[in-house]
Amino acid sequence: MEMIVPTVFESPWKSVMDVEGIQVLMPFDLLAGNIISMVPQIDYFRYKMFYFEILVRCEKVWKMYTNGDHNVGERKTAKELFQKLKPHFGMDDKLRFVGNGTFAPLGSLTQTYSKSVLIDFPIQPVEYDEQDSYGVIRSLNTCGKVALMNEKENIPAITNYLNDDQRKVTYVKGDGDSFFSTVRGWTLPPVRSNYIEKHLKSFISSGILTHLKVVYKLWTPPKLLGHYGNWTAPKVKVVSRLDFSSK
Repeated sequence: MEMIVPTVFESPWKSVMDVEGIQVLMPFDLLAGNIISMVPQIDYFRYKMFYFEILVRCEKVWKMYTNGDHNVGERKTAKELFQKLKPHFGMDDKLRFVGNGTFAPLGSLTQTYSKSVLIDFPIQPVEYDEQDSYGVIRSLNTCGKVALMNEKENIPAITNYLNDDQRKVTYVKGDGDSFFSTVRGWTLPPVRSNYIEKHLKSFISSGILTHLKVVYKLWTPPKLLGHYGNWTAPKVKVVSRLDFSSK
């Protein structure tokens, strides 16, 4: 008796940010969140917000660790990215404005932005749409050093869609890349018998917050690649009945 089993693929990269020559595709709102929708929806402000979030985070990672820390690789990568972005904002190593750059401290609705300015930067912003106007699938199909970064909970759905939609390329997902990890929460000042803190803890520990998150995602599911491809689930071919003599 013979059996046919799926092949298990593993990503050769532990951290994509440490791969030399890597190109990372990242949605505009991945780091900025809903703030990106509050700025004027023109390229100048959207790209400015996207790259400023990367600049601030890289500055934090670079100066968070010491040379003897085990995260020296992340520190080196963060410093390189920071130094590449810094001139475009006219800033020094302490994020102080010292001159003119691609992005000014203030801007107008008539401000223009040329996408070729940062075309060689390792991290590029993308947006999912029906026409794939940002070339997400086209870039991933090259099988080069290209990675799509998204929230951990969204990656399985994106990977399933890509593997179901494309027949010549197998996509794999990677876990454990903490370069752009984020902890979201509330900052509360230390106050004795804090009313807000007391009720917030009850709100979280009771499971109400988790329930609301589940309901919210059911009502407003994220619009990923599969959404614009009208994809609902993997397509499985119908096969004839199998028995012990099947090959």
